[in-house]
Amino acid sequence: MSPFKTYVVLLILAMATSISPVALSFEVFIFNILGTDTNLNVHCRLSFEDLGTYVLEREAHFNWTFDIGKRSTVIYECDMSYDNVSGHFTMFDEQRDASRCGDQKCLWKVQQDGMYLYIKEHDAYEKQFPWS
Repeated sequence: MSPFKTYVVLLILAMATSISPVALSFEVFIFNILGTDTNLNVHCRLSFEDLGTYVLEREAHFNWTFDIGKRSTVIYECDMSYDNVSGHFTMFDEQRDASRCGDQKCLWKVQQDGMYLYIKEHDAYEKQFPWS
């Protein structure tokens, strides 16, 4: 093989290995801020990964860590309920939340009037979803 052909092959291989996506690690926290003695039931999942079902007592939290940028868009959905109230919520959508969650941590407060996400750019929790 000529030196030029060898150079081209090596250049193509180098480019192919350097294009691989960079993974970023994120962590989502869900805090139960419903009030006195009110438990929050949480069941979260990704299309191919079930995180299980948890019962969060007052002011307790549930969290998980995952990477983005390695595969298709990451979307975690959760079913949550307390007393006779329930709902289905998208708690992490890579396209929506990757830039909103500060320091790659998404902090959710679950209250009786809905779900609040801490938006780092605004330095405040902002209501994202009502229960109904």
